[in-house]
Amino acid sequence: MQARFFAGDYAAAVDASRRAHQLLWTASSQVETGDFRFYAALAHAAAWEAASSEERQQHFAALNDHHRQLDIWALHCPANFETKTALTSAEIARIEGRMLDAEHFYEVAIRSAHDNGFAHCEAVSNECAAQFYSARGFTKIARVYLRDARDCYLRWGAEAKVLQL
Repeated sequence: MQARFFAGDYAAAVDASRRAHQLLWTASSQVETGDFRFYAALAHAAAWEAASSEERQQHFAALNDHHRQLDIWALHCPANFETKTALTSAEIARIEGRMLDAEHFYEVAIRSAHDNGFAHCEAVSNECAAQFYSARGFTKIARVYLRDARDCYLRWGAEAKVLQL
């Protein structure tokens, strides 16, 4: 699921998340469950763009479901989950057309990831923010976020993702 998400194949990432959800009970730690919820939420948010009306409702419901769980975990462990809940909040706000809220949550996600040393989450947050601004026609702002995403992916060691960007 994560590999498909990072490759930009959001339909395949959503499909993988549906299959993985059936096996989630076998997860041996909170790490797998947290990553599952985070990337599944982001995959549904990204797939929402190209979906039909009915599919959009399904994607949005799944996004909200994953976000609710991440939000609960963020209350108990903000260092690990604040970034994830902020980024999913940004994606929800983007889909709902609440642009100022989306901007705010992208910034919270980026700051939290940076402060807590999660280069990969900082990269994803910057990349999502770049896509958000690009879709709205703010090319210069989008380039800054994309450059920061690239730098974070490089710091994380994701050389293939750096080449993709």
